[in-house]
Amino acid sequence: MKANYQSVSSIRKLCNASGQSIVECRLNGGEIASVLLCEPTVCLEQATCGNGEIEYSGKLVLAFLYEDVEGRICRAERGAEFYHKAEHPQIAPAHTLAGELSAQGVKLRREGGQLIASCIVEAKFDVFGQQRYTYVSGGEGLQVRKEQASVYSCYSATTTVEEEDEFECDFAKDVLLHTECADVTEVHTGMGEVSVSGELCMRFCLLKEDGSLCPYERMTPIKAQVLLDASTRNTSCCARMRVLSARVSAATDEQRKKSKIVLSYQVQVEVCAYEKTEIDCVADAYATDVELELKWEKIATRYALEAKKYTERVHGTPIFKGNLPEGGKLLAIVCPKTEAALEKGENGWELQGVVEAKALYQPVEGGVVAVEVALPILLPMLGAEQDEKAWTDAEVECSVYGFGLRVRADGETEAEGTLRVRITPYVDGETVYLSEVAEGEKKPEKTCAISIYMPTCGEDSWTLAKRLSMTEETLIKSNPHLTFPLKGEERILIYRQKQENLQK
Repeated sequence: MKANYQSVSSIRKLCNASGQSIVECRLNGGEIASVLLCEPTVCLEQATCGNGEIEYSGKLVLAFLYEDVEGRICRAERGAEFYHKAEHPQIAPAHTLAGELSAQGVKLRREGGQLIASCIVEAKFDVFGQQRYTYVSGGEGLQVRKEQASVYSCYSATTTVEEEDEFECDFAKDVLLHTECADVTEVHTGMGEVSVSGELCMRFCLLKEDGSLCPYERMTPIKAQVLLDASTRNTSCCARMRVLSARVSAATDEQRKKSKIVLSYQVQVEVCAYEKTEIDCVADAYATDVELELKWEKIATRYALEAKKYTERVHGTPIFKGNLPEGGKLLAIVCPKTEAALEKGENGWELQGVVEAKALYQPVEGGVVAVEVALPILLPMLGAEQDEKAWTDAEVECSVYGFGLRVRADGETEAEGTLRVRITPYVDGETVYLSEVAEGEKKPEKTCAISIYMPTCGEDSWTLAKRLSMTEETLIKSNPHLTFPLKGEERILIYRQKQENLQK
Protein backbone atom coordinates (compact mmCIF):
# COMPACT_ATOMS: atom_id res chain seq x y z
CA MET A 1 0.00 0.00 0.00
CA LYS A 2 1.35 3.39 -0.98
CA ALA A 3 -0.57 6.67 -0.45
CA ASN A 4 -0.34 9.66 -2.78
CA TYR A 5 -0.41 13.22 -1.42
CA GLN A 6 -1.26 16.68 -2.77
CA SER A 7 -1.04 20.14 -1.20
CA VAL A 8 -3.12 23.30 -1.22
CA SER A 9 -2.32 26.75 0.20
CA SER A 10 -4.63 29.41 1.53
CA ILE A 11 -4.31 32.83 3.12
CA ARG A 12 -6.43 32.97 6.24
CA LYS A 13 -6.74 34.78 9.54
CA LEU A 14 -4.22 33.40 11.99
CA CYS A 15 -4.89 35.46 15.11
CA ASN A 16 -6.07 38.75 16.57
CA ALA A 17 -3.88 41.34 18.25
CA SER A 18 -4.82 44.46 20.17
CA GLY A 19 -3.19 47.35 21.96
CA GLN A 20 -4.19 50.33 24.08
CA SER A 21 -2.51 53.66 24.69
CA ILE A 22 -3.38 56.93 26.40
CA VAL A 23 -2.95 59.97 24.18
CA GLU A 24 -3.00 63.59 25.41
CA CYS A 25 -3.62 66.95 23.77
CA ARG A 26 -3.03 70.36 25.40
CA LEU A 27 -4.42 73.82 24.76
CA ASN A 28 -4.44 77.18 26.46
CA GLY A 29 -7.27 77.11 28.96
CA GLY A 30 -7.11 80.72 30.13
CA GLU A 31 -10.02 81.89 27.97
CA ILE A 32 -12.12 78.74 28.35
CA ALA A 33 -15.00 79.08 30.81
CA SER A 34 -16.59 75.68 30.11
CA VAL A 35 -16.08 72.93 27.55
CA LEU A 36 -19.34 72.01 25.83
CA LEU A 37 -17.94 68.96 24.04
CA CYS A 38 -14.69 67.35 22.99
CA GLU A 39 -15.07 65.06 19.96
CA PRO A 40 -12.19 62.64 19.17
CA THR A 41 -11.24 61.40 15.71
CA VAL A 42 -8.49 58.84 15.32
CA CYS A 43 -6.96 57.20 12.26
CA LEU A 44 -4.36 54.51 11.66
CA GLU A 45 -1.40 55.80 9.64
CA GLN A 46 0.96 52.81 9.52
CA ALA A 47 1.20 49.27 10.85
CA THR A 48 4.02 46.75 10.34
CA CYS A 49 4.35 43.12 11.36
CA GLY A 50 7.49 42.03 13.20
CA ASN A 51 8.52 39.05 15.26
CA GLY A 52 5.72 38.56 17.75
CA GLU A 53 4.45 42.15 17.53
CA ILE A 54 2.82 44.84 15.41
CA GLU A 55 4.31 48.32 15.45
CA TYR A 56 1.68 50.91 14.57
CA SER A 57 1.28 54.66 14.50
CA GLY A 58 -1.72 56.91 14.30
CA LYS A 59 -3.06 60.42 14.72
CA LEU A 60 -5.62 61.68 17.20
CA VAL A 61 -7.55 64.90 16.54
CA LEU A 62 -9.73 66.45 19.25
CA ALA A 63 -12.34 69.04 18.26
CA PHE A 64 -13.37 71.34 21.13
CA LEU A 65 -16.52 73.39 21.37
CA TYR A 66 -16.40 75.71 24.37
CA GLU A 67 -17.83 78.85 25.92
CA ASP A 68 -15.27 81.57 26.59
CA VAL A 69 -15.19 83.93 29.56
CA GLU A 70 -17.36 86.43 27.65
CA GLY A 71 -20.07 83.85 26.96
CA ARG A 72 -19.25 83.34 23.28
CA ILE A 73 -19.23 79.90 21.64
CA CYS A 74 -15.78 79.17 20.22
CA ARG A 75 -13.94 76.26 18.66
CA ALA A 76 -10.48 74.77 18.83
CA GLU A 77 -8.74 71.74 17.38
CA ARG A 78 -5.67 69.91 18.60
CA GLY A 79 -3.89 66.84 17.28
CA ALA A 80 -1.27 64.40 18.52
CA GLU A 81 0.66 61.58 16.87
CA PHE A 82 1.34 58.38 18.76
CA TYR A 83 3.19 55.08 18.40
CA HIS A 84 2.46 51.77 20.09
CA LYS A 85 2.74 47.98 19.85
CA ALA A 86 0.32 45.05 19.78
CA GLU A 87 1.80 41.68 20.68
CA HIS A 88 1.01 38.07 19.80
CA PRO A 89 3.43 35.14 19.55
CA GLN A 90 2.09 33.99 16.16
CA ILE A 91 2.90 37.26 14.35
CA ALA A 92 5.75 37.13 11.80
CA PRO A 93 7.16 39.72 9.33
CA ALA A 94 5.61 37.93 6.33
CA HIS A 95 2.06 38.37 7.64
CA THR A 96 -0.45 40.99 6.50
CA LEU A 97 -2.85 43.09 8.54
CA ALA A 98 -6.30 44.59 8.62
CA GLY A 99 -6.80 46.96 11.53
CA GLU A 100 -8.67 49.92 12.91
CA LEU A 101 -8.43 52.37 15.80
CA SER A 102 -11.09 53.71 18.11
CA ALA A 103 -10.99 56.48 20.72
CA GLN A 104 -13.03 56.45 23.90
CA GLY A 105 -13.19 57.83 27.42
CA VAL A 106 -12.16 61.47 26.84
CA LYS A 107 -11.22 63.12 30.13
CA LEU A 108 -10.44 66.79 30.80
CA ARG A 109 -8.29 68.29 33.53
CA ARG A 110 -6.58 71.61 34.20
CA GLU A 111 -2.95 72.11 35.08
CA GLY A 112 -2.18 75.74 35.68
CA GLY A 113 -3.25 77.69 32.63
CA GLN A 114 -3.52 74.64 30.41
CA LEU A 115 -6.45 72.38 29.62
CA ILE A 116 -5.36 68.78 29.06
CA ALA A 117 -7.56 66.30 27.23
CA SER A 118 -6.69 62.60 27.33
CA CYS A 119 -8.40 59.56 25.87
CA ILE A 120 -7.82 55.85 25.44
CA VAL A 121 -6.97 54.77 21.89
CA GLU A 122 -7.60 51.09 21.22
CA ALA A 123 -6.18 49.22 18.24
CA LYS A 124 -7.58 45.95 16.91
CA PHE A 125 -5.85 43.93 14.19
CA ASP A 126 -6.65 40.80 12.22
CA VAL A 127 -3.44 39.02 11.22
CA PHE A 128 -3.38 37.01 7.98
CA GLY A 129 -0.80 34.54 6.73
CA GLN A 130 -0.31 31.65 4.34
CA GLN A 131 -1.12 28.14 5.46
CA ARG A 132 -0.24 24.98 3.55
CA TYR A 133 -2.25 21.78 3.87
CA THR A 134 -1.20 18.32 2.62
CA TYR A 135 -3.95 15.78 2.01
CA VAL A 136 -4.28 12.21 0.73
CA SER A 137 -5.41 12.11 -2.91
CA GLY A 138 -5.35 8.36 -3.54
CA GLY A 139 -2.77 5.61 -3.70
CA GLU A 140 -1.72 2.13 -4.79
CA GLY A 141 -3.71 -0.57 -3.01
CA LEU A 142 -5.88 2.07 -1.37
CA GLN A 143 -9.63 2.30 -1.78
CA VAL A 144 -10.79 5.92 -1.39
CA ARG A 145 -14.04 7.83 -1.41
CA LYS A 146 -13.60 11.44 -2.47
CA GLU A 147 -15.72 14.51 -1.80
CA GLN A 148 -15.30 17.99 -3.20
CA ALA A 149 -14.45 20.56 -0.53
CA SER A 150 -13.81 24.30 -0.50
CA VAL A 151 -10.78 26.14 0.80
CA TYR A 152 -10.99 29.94 1.10
CA SER A 153 -8.21 32.51 0.91
CA CYS A 154 -8.64 36.10 2.12
CA TYR A 155 -6.86 38.81 0.13
CA SER A 156 -6.88 42.44 1.28
CA ALA A 157 -5.82 45.65 -0.43
CA THR A 158 -6.19 49.37 0.24
CA THR A 159 -6.07 52.63 -1.60
CA THR A 160 -6.48 56.27 -0.56
CA VAL A 161 -8.79 58.79 -2.23
CA GLU A 162 -7.81 62.47 -1.94
CA GLU A 163 -10.33 64.97 -3.24
CA GLU A 164 -11.79 68.44 -2.73
CA ASP A 165 -15.41 69.50 -2.60
CA GLU A 166 -16.60 73.11 -2.92
CA PHE A 167 -20.14 74.16 -2.17
CA GLU A 168 -22.25 77.06 -0.98
CA CYS A 169 -24.65 77.25 1.93
CA ASP A 170 -26.68 79.94 3.65
CA PHE A 171 -24.65 82.77 5.10
CA ALA A 172 -22.66 81.68 8.16
CA LYS A 173 -20.09 83.55 10.20
CA ASP A 174 -17.99 80.51 11.03
CA VAL A 175 -17.84 76.72 10.99
CA LEU A 176 -17.78 75.81 14.66
CA LEU A 177 -17.60 72.06 14.33
CA HIS A 178 -17.53 69.35 11.70
CA THR A 179 -17.73 65.57 11.98
CA GLU A 180 -17.59 63.08 9.14
CA CYS A 181 -18.16 59.45 8.20
CA ALA A 182 -17.89 57.45 4.98
CA ASP A 183 -20.20 54.63 3.88
CA VAL A 184 -19.83 52.04 1.12
CA THR A 185 -22.79 51.86 -1.25
CA GLU A 186 -21.67 49.50 -4.06
CA VAL A 187 -18.87 46.95 -4.67
CA HIS A 188 -18.13 45.47 -8.12
CA THR A 189 -15.33 43.06 -9.04
CA GLY A 190 -13.38 43.28 -12.29
CA MET A 191 -10.25 41.77 -13.78
CA GLY A 192 -7.66 42.25 -11.06
CA GLU A 193 -9.47 45.19 -9.44
CA VAL A 194 -12.49 46.08 -7.37
CA SER A 195 -14.64 49.17 -7.96
CA VAL A 196 -16.00 50.71 -4.78
CA SER A 197 -18.59 53.49 -4.58
CA GLY A 198 -19.58 55.33 -1.45
CA GLU A 199 -20.54 58.61 0.16
CA LEU A 200 -18.80 60.98 2.51
CA CYS A 201 -21.23 62.53 4.97
CA MET A 202 -20.05 65.83 6.45
CA ARG A 203 -21.96 67.27 9.40
CA PHE A 204 -21.37 70.93 10.19
CA CYS A 205 -22.38 73.14 13.07
CA LEU A 206 -22.49 76.66 11.64
CA LEU A 207 -22.43 79.90 13.62
CA LYS A 208 -24.85 82.42 12.10
CA GLU A 209 -24.35 86.18 12.07
CA ASP A 210 -26.96 86.67 14.82
CA GLY A 211 -25.14 84.20 17.11
CA SER A 212 -27.52 81.30 16.52
CA LEU A 213 -26.37 77.80 15.60
CA CYS A 214 -27.38 75.89 12.49
CA PRO A 215 -26.72 72.22 11.65
CA TYR A 216 -25.88 71.39 8.02
CA GLU A 217 -25.22 68.07 6.26
CA ARG A 218 -23.42 67.52 2.98
CA MET A 219 -23.18 64.24 1.02
CA THR A 220 -20.20 63.83 -1.32
CA PRO A 221 -19.88 60.81 -3.66
CA ILE A 222 -16.66 58.76 -3.52
CA LYS A 223 -15.34 56.37 -6.18
CA ALA A 224 -12.22 54.21 -5.95
CA GLN A 225 -10.46 51.48 -7.93
CA VAL A 226 -8.59 49.02 -5.70
CA LEU A 227 -6.03 46.70 -7.32
CA LEU A 228 -6.35 43.18 -5.99
CA ASP A 229 -3.92 40.28 -6.32
CA ALA A 230 -6.59 37.62 -6.62
CA SER A 231 -8.68 35.95 -9.27
CA THR A 232 -12.20 37.31 -9.70
CA ARG A 233 -13.57 33.80 -10.32
CA ASN A 234 -15.20 32.22 -7.26
CA THR A 235 -14.54 35.45 -5.33
CA SER A 236 -16.80 37.38 -2.97
CA CYS A 237 -15.76 40.88 -1.94
CA CYS A 238 -16.55 43.26 0.89
CA ALA A 239 -15.27 46.79 1.44
CA ARG A 240 -15.18 49.55 4.01
CA MET A 241 -14.23 53.23 4.06
CA ARG A 242 -12.44 55.22 6.76
CA VAL A 243 -11.96 58.98 6.84
CA LEU A 244 -8.27 59.72 7.40
CA SER A 245 -8.57 63.51 7.43
CA ALA A 246 -11.04 66.28 6.62
CA ARG A 247 -9.98 69.94 6.45
CA VAL A 248 -12.54 72.70 6.10
CA SER A 249 -12.08 76.35 5.15
CA ALA A 250 -14.90 78.87 4.78
CA ALA A 251 -15.29 82.28 3.16
CA THR A 252 -18.31 84.56 3.31
CA ASP A 253 -19.96 86.69 0.64
CA GLU A 254 -21.92 89.33 2.57
CA GLN A 255 -23.54 90.80 -0.55
CA ARG A 256 -24.97 87.45 -1.68
CA LYS A 257 -25.49 86.29 1.92
CA LYS A 258 -23.77 83.05 1.08
CA SER A 259 -20.85 81.11 2.51
CA LYS A 260 -18.42 79.14 0.38
CA ILE A 261 -16.99 76.04 2.04
CA VAL A 262 -13.98 74.15 0.70
CA LEU A 263 -13.57 70.61 1.96
CA SER A 264 -10.31 68.66 1.48
CA TYR A 265 -10.49 65.05 2.54
CA GLN A 266 -8.63 61.74 2.53
CA VAL A 267 -10.58 58.50 2.63
CA GLN A 268 -9.00 55.05 2.88
CA VAL A 269 -10.79 52.29 0.97
CA GLU A 270 -10.11 48.73 2.11
CA VAL A 271 -11.21 45.65 0.18
CA CYS A 272 -11.27 42.03 1.37
CA ALA A 273 -11.79 39.28 -1.22
CA TYR A 274 -12.57 35.68 -0.34
CA GLU A 275 -11.35 33.39 -3.11
CA LYS A 276 -12.61 29.81 -3.20
CA THR A 277 -10.48 26.83 -4.30
CA GLU A 278 -12.15 23.46 -4.86
CA ILE A 279 -10.20 20.33 -3.90
CA ASP A 280 -11.01 16.61 -4.05
CA CYS A 281 -10.64 15.51 -0.44
CA VAL A 282 -10.55 11.86 0.61
CA ALA A 283 -13.54 11.43 2.86
CA ASP A 284 -12.79 7.79 3.75
CA ALA A 285 -10.24 5.10 2.89
CA TYR A 286 -9.46 1.42 3.46
CA ALA A 287 -7.37 -1.42 2.06
CA THR A 288 -8.64 -4.89 1.25
CA ASP A 289 -5.65 -6.73 2.74
CA VAL A 290 -4.28 -4.61 5.61
CA GLU A 291 -5.62 -2.45 8.42
CA LEU A 292 -5.08 1.30 8.05
CA GLU A 293 -4.34 4.02 10.59
CA LEU A 294 -5.99 7.23 9.39
CA LYS A 295 -5.20 10.75 10.56
CA TRP A 296 -7.67 13.57 9.95
CA GLU A 297 -7.17 17.34 9.94
CA LYS A 298 -9.50 20.33 9.71
CA ILE A 299 -9.34 23.58 7.76
CA ALA A 300 -11.37 26.41 9.26
CA THR A 301 -13.30 28.23 6.54
CA ARG A 302 -14.74 31.72 6.71
CA TYR A 303 -16.07 33.83 3.87
CA ALA A 304 -18.34 36.79 3.29
CA LEU A 305 -21.67 36.75 1.53
CA GLU A 306 -23.05 39.64 -0.49
CA ALA A 307 -23.59 42.72 1.66
CA LYS A 308 -27.15 43.79 2.40
CA LYS A 309 -28.30 47.41 2.64
CA TYR A 310 -31.19 48.85 4.61
CA THR A 311 -32.54 52.35 5.09
CA GLU A 312 -34.87 52.83 8.05
CA ARG A 313 -36.58 55.83 9.57
CA VAL A 314 -36.13 55.65 13.35
CA HIS A 315 -37.96 57.66 15.98
CA GLY A 316 -38.90 57.42 19.60
CA THR A 317 -38.55 58.95 23.03
CA PRO A 318 -34.92 59.89 23.66
CA ILE A 319 -32.95 59.31 26.84
CA PHE A 320 -31.12 62.34 28.25
CA LYS A 321 -28.02 62.01 30.40
CA GLY A 322 -28.42 64.94 32.73
CA ASN A 323 -31.16 67.47 33.34
CA LEU A 324 -32.49 69.63 30.55
CA PRO A 325 -32.53 73.37 31.32
CA GLU A 326 -36.09 74.32 32.23
CA GLY A 327 -37.51 76.57 29.56
CA GLY A 328 -34.26 76.29 27.62
CA LYS A 329 -34.01 76.76 23.86
CA LEU A 330 -32.60 73.98 21.68
CA LEU A 331 -29.78 75.43 19.57
CA ALA A 332 -28.49 72.41 17.66
CA ILE A 333 -27.90 68.65 17.65
CA VAL A 334 -24.23 67.88 16.98
CA CYS A 335 -21.92 64.84 16.70
CA PRO A 336 -24.53 62.16 15.95
CA LYS A 337 -23.11 58.63 15.80
CA THR A 338 -24.35 55.08 16.08
CA GLU A 339 -23.25 51.89 17.76
CA ALA A 340 -25.05 48.74 16.66
CA ALA A 341 -24.64 44.99 16.46
CA LEU A 342 -26.60 42.14 14.96
CA GLU A 343 -28.11 39.63 17.38
CA LYS A 344 -30.06 36.49 16.60
CA GLY A 345 -33.23 36.08 18.66
CA GLU A 346 -36.33 33.92 18.53
CA ASN A 347 -37.74 35.94 15.64
CA GLY A 348 -34.55 36.02 13.57
CA TRP A 349 -31.78 38.59 13.27
CA GLU A 350 -32.28 41.94 15.00
CA LEU A 351 -30.27 45.14 14.88
CA GLN A 352 -29.70 46.35 18.43
CA GLY A 353 -27.92 49.58 19.21
CA VAL A 354 -28.20 53.25 19.98
CA VAL A 355 -27.95 56.64 18.28
CA GLU A 356 -25.98 59.11 20.40
CA ALA A 357 -25.56 62.85 20.00
CA LYS A 358 -25.04 66.09 21.93
CA ALA A 359 -27.90 68.56 22.32
CA LEU A 360 -26.85 72.21 22.78
CA TYR A 361 -29.37 74.22 24.82
CA GLN A 362 -29.52 77.86 25.80
CA PRO A 363 -30.98 78.28 29.32
CA VAL A 364 -33.30 81.16 30.14
CA GLU A 365 -30.57 82.89 32.13
CA GLY A 366 -28.19 82.72 29.14
CA GLY A 367 -25.12 80.72 28.25
CA VAL A 368 -24.99 77.30 26.60
CA VAL A 369 -25.10 73.77 28.05
CA ALA A 370 -24.50 70.44 26.31
CA VAL A 371 -26.65 67.43 27.17
CA GLU A 372 -26.01 63.89 25.94
CA VAL A 373 -28.99 62.34 24.17
CA ALA A 374 -29.53 58.72 23.11
CA LEU A 375 -32.17 56.91 21.06
CA PRO A 376 -32.27 53.10 21.45
CA ILE A 377 -32.53 51.02 18.25
CA LEU A 378 -34.26 47.66 17.81
CA LEU A 379 -35.00 46.69 14.21
CA PRO A 380 -35.72 43.31 12.59
CA MET A 381 -33.30 42.52 9.77
CA LEU A 382 -34.59 40.25 7.00
CA GLY A 383 -32.37 38.30 4.65
CA ALA A 384 -30.61 35.51 6.57
CA GLU A 385 -33.27 32.98 5.68
CA GLN A 386 -33.06 33.94 2.01
CA ASP A 387 -29.42 32.85 1.64
CA GLU A 388 -28.40 29.34 0.68
CA LYS A 389 -26.32 29.11 3.84
CA ALA A 390 -27.26 30.49 7.23
CA TRP A 391 -25.21 33.37 8.59
CA THR A 392 -22.76 32.61 11.35
CA ASP A 393 -22.25 36.25 12.24
CA ALA A 394 -22.12 39.61 10.50
CA GLU A 395 -20.30 42.94 10.48
CA VAL A 396 -22.51 46.00 10.80
CA GLU A 397 -21.80 49.50 9.55
CA CYS A 398 -24.41 51.98 10.63
CA SER A 399 -24.79 55.75 10.10
CA VAL A 400 -27.52 58.21 10.97
CA TYR A 401 -28.60 61.22 8.91
CA GLY A 402 -30.85 64.16 9.70
CA PHE A 403 -30.96 63.31 13.39
CA GLY A 404 -32.91 65.84 15.42
CA LEU A 405 -35.32 66.51 18.28
CA ARG A 406 -38.84 67.91 18.17
CA VAL A 407 -41.49 68.59 20.78
CA ARG A 408 -44.81 66.86 20.12
CA ALA A 409 -48.21 68.41 20.74
CA ASP A 410 -48.43 66.64 24.12
CA GLY A 411 -45.20 68.31 25.23
CA GLU A 412 -43.03 65.18 25.01
CA THR A 413 -39.71 65.29 23.18
CA GLU A 414 -39.21 62.91 20.25
CA ALA A 415 -35.97 62.01 18.47
CA GLU A 416 -35.94 60.99 14.82
CA GLY A 417 -33.52 60.37 12.00
CA THR A 418 -32.71 58.17 9.02
CA LEU A 419 -30.60 55.11 9.65
CA ARG A 420 -28.44 53.66 6.89
CA VAL A 421 -27.32 50.10 7.62
CA ARG A 422 -24.89 47.91 5.67
CA ILE A 423 -24.58 44.30 6.84
CA THR A 424 -21.85 41.94 5.65
CA PRO A 425 -22.84 38.37 6.60
CA TYR A 426 -20.18 35.71 7.23
CA VAL A 427 -20.34 31.93 7.10
CA ASP A 428 -17.98 29.92 9.31
CA GLY A 429 -17.36 26.25 8.72
CA GLU A 430 -14.64 23.66 8.33
CA THR A 431 -13.26 21.25 5.77
CA VAL A 432 -12.24 17.84 7.13
CA TYR A 433 -9.60 15.98 5.10
CA LEU A 434 -7.46 12.86 5.37
CA SER A 435 -3.92 14.05 6.03
CA GLU A 436 -2.00 10.81 6.61
CA VAL A 437 -2.35 7.07 6.06
CA ALA A 438 -0.19 4.47 7.80
CA GLU A 439 -0.19 0.75 7.06
CA GLY A 440 -1.14 -1.48 9.99
CA GLU A 441 -1.38 -5.22 10.54
CA LYS A 442 -2.35 -7.59 7.81
CA LYS A 443 -6.02 -8.56 7.90
CA PRO A 444 -6.64 -12.20 8.84
CA GLU A 445 -7.54 -14.34 5.86
CA LYS A 446 -11.03 -15.84 5.91
CA THR A 447 -10.84 -19.57 5.25
CA CYS A 448 -14.54 -20.47 5.14
CA ALA A 449 -15.98 -21.25 1.72
CA ILE A 450 -19.22 -19.33 2.22
CA SER A 451 -20.06 -16.29 4.33
CA ILE A 452 -23.51 -14.80 4.83
CA TYR A 453 -23.77 -11.06 5.62
CA MET A 454 -26.81 -9.24 6.94
CA PRO A 455 -26.58 -5.55 5.98
CA THR A 456 -28.10 -2.64 7.88
CA CYS A 457 -30.88 -0.46 6.57
CA GLY A 458 -29.59 2.44 4.48
CA GLU A 459 -26.15 0.95 3.89
CA ASP A 460 -24.54 2.00 0.60
CA SER A 461 -22.10 0.18 -1.63
CA TRP A 462 -19.05 1.95 -0.14
CA THR A 463 -19.72 1.08 3.51
CA LEU A 464 -20.66 -2.50 2.60
CA ALA A 465 -17.53 -3.02 0.48
CA LYS A 466 -15.38 -1.57 3.27
CA ARG A 467 -16.98 -3.94 5.80
CA LEU A 468 -16.41 -6.90 3.48
CA SER A 469 -12.83 -5.84 2.63
CA MET A 470 -13.40 -5.87 -1.10
CA THR A 471 -13.54 -3.22 -3.76
CA GLU A 472 -16.82 -1.56 -4.70
CA GLU A 473 -16.43 -2.79 -8.27
CA THR A 474 -16.06 -6.40 -7.13
CA LEU A 475 -19.07 -6.13 -4.80
CA ILE A 476 -21.36 -4.68 -7.45
CA LYS A 477 -20.18 -7.07 -10.16
CA SER A 478 -20.70 -10.14 -7.99
CA ASN A 479 -24.04 -8.93 -6.62
CA PRO A 480 -25.85 -7.27 -9.54
CA HIS A 481 -29.22 -7.86 -7.91
CA LEU A 482 -28.53 -5.49 -5.01
CA THR A 483 -30.16 -2.06 -5.03
CA PHE A 484 -28.53 0.67 -2.92
CA PRO A 485 -29.21 1.96 -0.40
CA LEU A 486 -30.12 -1.40 1.09
CA LYS A 487 -33.35 -2.03 2.98
CA GLY A 488 -31.70 -4.30 5.59
CA GLU A 489 -33.74 -7.34 4.56
CA GLU A 490 -31.20 -8.66 2.06
CA ARG A 491 -28.84 -11.57 2.64
CA ILE A 492 -25.51 -11.46 0.89
CA LEU A 493 -23.59 -14.64 0.10
CA ILE A 494 -19.83 -14.50 -0.40
CA TYR A 495 -18.25 -17.54 -2.08
CA ARG A 496 -14.52 -18.17 -1.73
CA GLN A 497 -12.86 -20.59 -4.10
CA LYS A 498 -9.99 -22.45 -2.46
CA GLN A 499 -6.80 -22.22 -4.47
CA GLU A 500 -4.60 -25.32 -4.48
CA ASN A 501 -1.30 -25.94 -6.19
CA LEU A 502 -1.13 -29.51 -7.44
CA GLN A 503 2.30 -30.96 -8.09
CA LYS A 504 2.78 -34.08 -10.01
